[in-house]
Amino acid sequence: MVPDFESFMLPFLQYLADGNNHSLKECVDQMGKHFHLNEDDMAELVPSGVETKVKNRTNWAMTYLKKAGLTGSEKRGVYHITKAGKDFLNTKPDKITTKLLSSLSNNFRHFSVGSGKATEKPKDNHQEPTDDISTPEDKIESSFQLLNTNLAEDLLDKVLEQTPKFFERLVVELMEKMGYGVGKVTRYTKDGGIDGIINEDKLGLDRIYIQAKRYQKESKISNDTINSFLGAVSRHGGKKGVFITTSDFTDDAKTVGTESKNPAIALINGIKLAELMIQYNLGVSTTKTYELKKVDSDYFDM
Repeated sequence: MVPDFESFMLPFLQYLADGNNHSLKECVDQMGKHFHLNEDDMAELVPSGVETKVKNRTNWAMTYLKKAGLTGSEKRGVYHITKAGKDFLNTKPDKITTKLLSSLSNNFRHFSVGSGKATEKPKDNHQEPTDDISTPEDKIESSFQLLNTNLAEDLLDKVLEQTPKFFERLVVELMEKMGYGVGKVTRYTKDGGIDGIINEDKLGLDRIYIQAKRYQKESKISNDTINSFLGAVSRHGGKKGVFITTSDFTDDAKTVGTESKNPAIALINGIKLAELMIQYNLGVSTTKTYELKKVDSDYFDM
């Protein structure tokens, strides 16, 4: 029988304690060995049928530990322990729970509260009831938000693995999916970097100019870069611009973007980009759909 995902967290972290980078497959195999899972256990699927339970729970253990700063990932699917993770293991913990992670990390607390409350699983049938008063609908919504938060991070990591050219095509396609018009990728030189144009009408009389910067998450866009983009839009006679990045903007850059009226520009950071990609089904696919139903009172009132 495959244990719950909280039971995976401590052995997962201990496995990474050798200081090496380990692939997801290596981690899944190690969890199977640690819990003495047989062939049937390793093949057992989650209810949706999209992946095995042991892989799913290894993934969630990794996600929670990463949010708490105990593990890291230099590239998608490869994990390592952090200094904080090593320091934590030196305290000789006998178990890791979501409640414990909340006490260790403000970042994890923000993640768990902001994306669906992460509560510690009951240890046995004699545990006292918790003070969780969430309705079933609340719990579904919280779980949905948590899944989407994790999906957004995975999606952004995947975008960062692509080339700048791919990213330029991606942002133009996103604008099209959002209903702004027909777009094309272009490359102007020495003008602040116009990477794409959206024609809002068939004659191209009303245009949105786009700049796309595929930066690492820690590299923020400065106000000088935004001013350069504004100048480029103005030189082309444009009145609208969208600056999209995988990272974020400095406070000064956000101020420039907010105060600019002619041309008017919108700033989209990495978090918002991933949310929009999910909302408009770009780079994602639906794995399962759940329908919530209620009694049809009109039927019984006939």
